[in-house]
Amino acid sequence: MSDEELKSIVAEVVTAPDPFWIENAFYIVKRIVEMPDGTETTIAALVRDDTKPYTNFLFEMNAIVTEVCKRIGIELDKSKYAEQFLGMPFNIPFVKKSDILKR
Repeated sequence: MSDEELKSIVAEVVTAPDPFWIENAFYIVKRIVEMPDGTETTIAALVRDDTKPYTNFLFEMNAIVTEVCKRIGIELDKSKYAEQFLGMPFNIPFVKKSDILKR
């Protein structure tokens, strides 16, 4: 998938056509796409250092990134922590699993 195709999908998911949201979501999804299957991380850990994220930003970004990944066939598997109270959804570790559309 090209960067343009991925950016187009991100733009469809972002509710307001705001370049700030599109660029930040694209950056996070691109990092997820590039990591190997089985990698464990969080949405909060993938945010650009220069973004200075705040809680509402992270909630919204978590929803956008999760939906974009679902559309391109990547699962952000949080099942390892399903029965635990870990705090905010963007801080819950996920494991990248690709090709969920082929399963």
